[in-house]
Amino acid sequence: MTFSNGINTGVYIMPGNSENGMLEDLCLSTVVDSPVLTCVNQYISCLRENLENNSFPRNEAKAKMHTFLAGMCKFVPSLGIAAKKSYFNFESDILNDIKQFLKELTK
Repeated sequence: MTFSNGINTGVYIMPGNSENGMLEDLCLSTVVDSPVLTCVNQYISCLRENLENNSFPRNEAKAKMHTFLAGMCKFVPSLGIAAKKSYFNFESDILNDIKQFLKELTK
C-alpha cells in the first residue's frame, strides 16, 4: 500500500508465508550447518525427553535462540546484538523472500 505522502507499507508474516514460527526461527534457519546449532537441537531434545510438559520451555524458539547465543565465543544477550555481530548468515537463500519483500517496498 502506498500512502499519499509516498510511503509504502506492507505486511510480511515470518518466518515465511508457508511456515510456522517467529523471528528466532528465521534467524536460526540461516545457520543450520553451525555445530553450535547441532548442540542446541540436542539440548532441546534432551529437555523434551527428560522434563515434564509443564517444565519444558514455553517458547521453544526463544529457548533455542538463547541456547545458541550462550554457545557462541562471545555471549550476547539478544538477537538484535547477535545480528549486528553477524552471528547469522544474512546471505542465506532462506532470506530471499523477505529481501524481495523489502525491495518491493522501496519501489
